[in-house]
This record gives sequence, C-alpha cells and structure tokens, in this order.
Amino acid sequence: MTIMETVICECCGKELPKEEAYYIEGGGYYVCPECRENEFTECDRCGDLISYDEASETRYGTLCPCCYDDLFG
Repeated sequence: MTIMETVICECCGKELPKEEAYYIEGGGYYVCPECRENEFTECDRCGDLISYDEASETRYGTLCPCCYDDLFG
C-alpha cells in the first residue's frame, strides 16, 4: 500500500495530491490547478509562475519582478 503525499493550496486551503499541485518557486509553496489558472501567470522571460499582483506587463511580455529588474532596474 502506497501513501499518497498531499499538499495544501496556499491560496484556497484545498488539500490535493502533490503531483497535481503547482509549485511556486518564488514563494516556496503549492497551489491547486484552479488557483494556478485564476491567480497566477508565467513570466515570459524565465517561465516562473508568478501571481498576477507581482506581474508587470511590458513590451517584452509579462515579467516577474526579477526579470523586470534585470531589464529595467
């Protein structure tokens, strides 16, 4: 019998299997597919998942704070 490892979504608190969750590298936490779809986007430069609140829309696409600083800081 194998025990399935679960994680808790940082956004909504839902418990789900770890392999179904998305890991948010910059924050060190997991989110469920629904919250990933509704609350996060990918940086067009590095590919990291970032919250819409942290994303910057530029002529180079959607950027995370790190990539934004690299280009404009």
